[in-house]
Amino acid sequence: MTTTTIDGIIGTVEKLLMELIELQRSQIRSKADDADKWDEDEENKNDWKLAAAVIDRILFIFFSIVIVGGTIIFCAIFARIHSSYT
Repeated sequence: MTTTTIDGIIGTVEKLLMELIELQRSQIRSKADDADKWDEDEENKNDWKLAAAVIDRILFIFFSIVIVGGTIIFCAIFARIHSSYT
């Protein structure tokens, strides 16, 4: 083998190694971007969970008041109607 052929092979190997290094760097960047997106998605999901918990608590209180109030009104009306018959 001549020196030019060996230099050509070495040049090709160096180019391939540089491409591999660049590919590896891009994969690392991609994984870092995916991790950042996952963190952002996780934070967004937690925000929605908090909003759902607040709405759930408000509706629980509202329906509890409606049911207890309705029961008291029903019992008061029933007692009044029943007492007028005696």
